Amino acid sequence: MIYYVNDSWYSDIDGESPSEYALLGHELDHAWREHNFQIRFYKGEITNSLYLEKQAVSFENYLRTTYGDNNIRRKYEGLKGGKEWEFFPYNLNKNNELITNFSQLGHNRNKTSLGFSYEKSVNNGKSVKQYLIISTDKNDNLNYRIFNSKEEYDKATFNW
Repeated sequence: MIYYVNDSWYSDIDGESPSEYALLGHELDHAWREHNFQIRFYKGEITNSLYLEKQAVSFENYLRTTYGDNNIRRKYEGLKGGKEWEFFPYNLNKNNELITNFSQLGHNRNKTSLGFSYEKSVNNGKSVKQYLIISTDKNDNLNYRIFNSKEEYDKATFNW
């Protein structure tokens, strides 16, 4: 179970916009690290909080810049080592990826698969349209497939 603020009552978080996708991405980073045993505990306390928050804020900032939101978060108030002059999140968007025109295309009969399209550019280059299918299997595992053409996507979704 992942908990996140999907409608923040804050006008900002550490000086930046509290967009839902950035907040969800931040918490998904924590969930991924917990799933991969990267959270260390000692006597019931998390011992690597600064590292974990720096990673989560870095992923949050990656999502922000990828979706055209340049309000980069540079600190984590209330955390030892979280001040702007000592926190320094990593730049995960070194290729200047940009996602635009993200839209849902439809779903299968069981609503276990969703289809999307979006445009992606890298290093301020030409934008390329891509297609995405996100699905859950019988064990509730999340899977995805990316297609570089509408024809490939249509072939994959033919029986929807």
